[in-house]
Amino acid sequence: VRTISEGLRQEAGANLRVTVISPGFVHTDFADSMTVAEVKAQTIAARDKMAIPPAAIARAIAFAIEQPADVDVGEITIRPTDQGCYRRAPERDVIANCHISPADRWWNSNLAHQGDN
Repeated sequence: VRTISEGLRQEAGANLRVTVISPGFVHTDFADSMTVAEVKAQTIAARDKMAIPPAAIARAIAFAIEQPADVDVGEITIRPTDQGCYRRAPERDVIANCHISPADRWWNSNLAHQGDN
């Protein structure tokens, strides 16, 4: 997405501003579509504990749009302060006291080692 966005920005010139918004854990109903019950329950619990409201993302978008015409906000990453971990490579250890989303935990334990056999 970043590469496509940067290419678009460079080709469009001064008449188009391009901003990549990278949201972290946002309070949505996404978990309702999950089919693995354990992951769904853990995701809902984590969402209710730490997810930021959609209005926070809207404020970030408004910030980018409200800039003067000669200012291009290239990227905004916005996430809860409690969201400190990213998906880990299978060979890496998890950092202690670091929140890992239930979906990432499921990914790490169920999918990451499929090619190990």
